Amino acid sequence: MPPAAVAGYPNISIPVGIAANGKPAGIWMYSTFLREPELLGFAYDLEQELQPRTVPTFLKHPPPEPPDAGICDPGAARGQARPRTRLRRHFGTGKLLPRQAKE
Repeated sequence: MPPAAVAGYPNISIPVGIAANGKPAGIWMYSTFLREPELLGFAYDLEQELQPRTVPTFLKHPPPEPPDAGICDPGAARGQARPRTRLRRHFGTGKLLPRQAKE
């Protein structure tokens, strides 16, 4: 945590663009005690001047479905139903659970 934030001074991060490596870049601005309105005004003015945000572009078609890795429910992926299993012991305590009537 920045020292100004620990001390209770207002601070704000402002996007300024994209770095050469493709990651977003920004700067931190700090102010003195009880000067949040001025800090927000400066941050807003800087962001409006730089216009660092770009409008997202949308694809014409949604991306294709990823291939099934078969790790969630292998039986369902092949159209087979998995047998229903009942818990015999409590997860937390390990104690036996009482038997319940078949549904």
